[in-house]
Amino acid sequence: MSHSLWKAIKKDGEILASSEIPKFVMANGQENKALGKATLLFCLHDFHGMLGVHVLADDNLCMPLLLGLDFMSMCQVTLKPHCRRYIMPGGKEYAFLPKEIAKAQEADPSCQELGPSDRQASPGRIHYQLQQDVWYRGVPSKYGGFNYQVVVPAALN
Repeated sequence: MSHSLWKAIKKDGEILASSEIPKFVMANGQENKALGKATLLFCLHDFHGMLGVHVLADDNLCMPLLLGLDFMSMCQVTLKPHCRRYIMPGGKEYAFLPKEIAKAQEADPSCQELGPSDRQASPGRIHYQLQQDVWYRGVPSKYGGFNYQVVVPAALN
């Protein structure tokens, strides 16, 4: 968890406990120390439970909260990356979005994601569409219709 997220959700007077893990090796190979650890009451869909998190400096994480294998095991989450979905206990499936699309939708609430059954975008709205495992961003054209751009993950830029 990022330090700024922890500060935003912590209770008044709450302090971080010391982390028993001396260092974390990030996906890019960089080693980082945790600032501490905390225990959260965590809710995801119908799952409610206590979750231990290690807090790191904001610039050490690409997202405010990263959930790993311990979390997936505890919650019994099943990933279906080829379908861009995950399954929670009970069999209910949920969609997940690539980071770039989630950020764009957060920045512009008028964005929409077109599902397989949606073939028409609302006029004047930015939308994202998956075709043959490639994400496309549709931007309204001043001449009508849309200009489409391939969405390239930030890691490949």
